[in-house]
Amino acid sequence: MSKESSLKAQFVEGSLSAVTGGFTQQYLSPFAIALGATNQQLALLSAVPNVFYALVHLFTPRIAVIIGSRVRAITWFVIGHGAMVAAAAAVVLLPEVVRVYTLIGITAVEVIFFGLASPIWASLMSDTVDRTEYGRFFGRRNRIFGLISFASSCTAGVFLSLMRDALTGFALLFFTAGVCRIVGGAFLSRMDDLPLEHRKEQQFSYFAFLRRLPKSNFARFVFGVALFNLCLGLAAPYYNAYLLNELRFNYLLYMATVSLATIAGFVSLPVWGRIADRHGNAGVLKVNLALLALIPILWIVWKHPVWAVLMSALAAYVSGGFGLLTMNFIYDATSPGVRTRCISYFHLTNAMFTAAGAALSGRLIGIIPPVVKGSAYLTMFACCGAAAAIAAFAASRLFREVREAEPIDRITLIAHVFGLSLI
Repeated sequence: MSKESSLKAQFVEGSLSAVTGGFTQQYLSPFAIALGATNQQLALLSAVPNVFYALVHLFTPRIAVIIGSRVRAITWFVIGHGAMVAAAAAVVLLPEVVRVYTLIGITAVEVIFFGLASPIWASLMSDTVDRTEYGRFFGRRNRIFGLISFASSCTAGVFLSLMRDALTGFALLFFTAGVCRIVGGAFLSRMDDLPLEHRKEQQFSYFAFLRRLPKSNFARFVFGVALFNLCLGLAAPYYNAYLLNELRFNYLLYMATVSLATIAGFVSLPVWGRIADRHGNAGVLKVNLALLALIPILWIVWKHPVWAVLMSALAAYVSGGFGLLTMNFIYDATSPGVRTRCISYFHLTNAMFTAAGAALSGRLIGIIPPVVKGSAYLTMFACCGAAAAIAAFAASRLFREVREAEPIDRITLIAHVFGLSLI
């Protein structure tokens, strides 16, 4: 199969995956809230799947070698992921006392399949796409799929607002999303299965990876980003709860908020990608971390729905760059033979730290007094922002650029990001 045919197959799969994400990604927490989830259960919904997502990456490199085919492995795991997304719909049929915990369990199994597929997929795509086109290709790809996800998210929000029984609406959404994911897996099987060279010296354990931390630029990058994600995890379980429980958003207003954020996210992707292609992923990522750390603090400025909508959009605009920049840095910093393993260890470390942040937040929200405008949620946002600012400062000193890039000062870079000057 030609390169063009492979890219067409992944485009169809990516489109269907975007539909799945649009129907579920921003509606998992609302689904849990509709099922009666407490703040502690919302923290578990964030923490437990991340633990499983972390652990599965210990085995992903080995599984890819055992199966012997990246395309076959990805296809199986994507179909398994879709089956679990569809299975979440059945939660509404269970007794109320077990619904939320069953949803947490199904989500944990779902992310196992997703965790098995994602680094192998990233490895295959990094070999399929020309290295010099990473920023442009993945930025454009993410922008297109962001648009599809946006349309799907809008559709989901309108659908839920029209449903008299919200739980039935959620069940139908998750079942449809699962079917889309399964069909997408079938299209992935049509990609060209590029050979992956395996050498003994390229097969190193996670503990060997950790031992390289003092000397390895990539290992320090992973640790720095993971530390930052731990701090962001302090508030991550509660943004949707703040909108739905405290600001009393209905599903239509929630959909509008998510939709605006989605637009902001995919509009930002080509901006971040273009700047990173020219000025390097490392330097741009360090600015991105600083901006991300500021956002939780900005949430507390005004306790009002309008401000919450604007902050959601700003967070998505900056977060879109974070995902793109971290993956493109990995592509630059690793060779094809070790890339699947390095991506797995990156996800493993970050998922463990994110889970730790979410678990800690579940304890803190019941202990820390609501000193910020009488809101436990805003208090957690303030704690998150302060911790993330420290983590961003520390992380920015742990890793360096790995390729030649045109230097740029941070003020000018920020101006470029927000369209205040031309690049």
